[in-house]
Amino acid sequence: MKLLDKYNRMSLMATIVVIIITGIIYYFTISYVLNEEIDNDLQSEETEIYDHVKRDNTLPEIFKSDYLKINFQQIGEDTVKRRYADVKFWEISEKEIERGRELISSVKVKGINYRITIIQSKVETEELIRVIFLVTLGIIVLLILTLLTINRLVISNLWQPFYQMLKQIKLFNLTDHSHINTLETNIDEFKDMNEEVTAMSLRVNKDYQELKNFVENASHELMTP
Repeated sequence: MKLLDKYNRMSLMATIVVIIITGIIYYFTISYVLNEEIDNDLQSEETEIYDHVKRDNTLPEIFKSDYLKINFQQIGEDTVKRRYADVKFWEISEKEIERGRELISSVKVKGINYRITIIQSKVETEELIRVIFLVTLGIIVLLILTLLTINRLVISNLWQPFYQMLKQIKLFNLTDHSHINTLETNIDEFKDMNEEVTAMSLRVNKDYQELKNFVENASHELMTP
């Protein structure tokens, strides 16, 4: 496997892992923020109910809404712990079960305790999260493809001195008195490698020539009576 392919594969795997982890964190962060927004809306509805009871000493009239459900239930002397919760409820207009956010509280009207149940649909919120997530995911995928393309082009260009040096090493032959040329590069590592390889080829040629001369002289002496 080529170094560039291995680098791209490792880089892609690392990027995918990071995207998965950050995607999960991103999803839950957005969900938390939007849940806080819904909770603020529910609290506003609760405050309006309290203001109406304080002003008129009666429960407010309930209006039908596709995204907000309000219900009052007499609970006698029992107390209700105020809380938020994720719930599922039957949406009559859509004729299906939807996810929502619920606020349970209580109010006293004319000496009678009532439990307040306010439910707001999360359909639009979940659709918004889905759109944001898909758009972000599309941008990330496009960014990854762009980076991989740029890496392949840039890294291939950066490694050209190495490939040229490797080609010269493969063609190097002592019998042809060949040598390795100095390459022009601004990369320090390749420059140092080229200098060492060039110096090594010169030493090898010199040693080979000295050994050749020695063998020729020895052969001549042995053949001389």
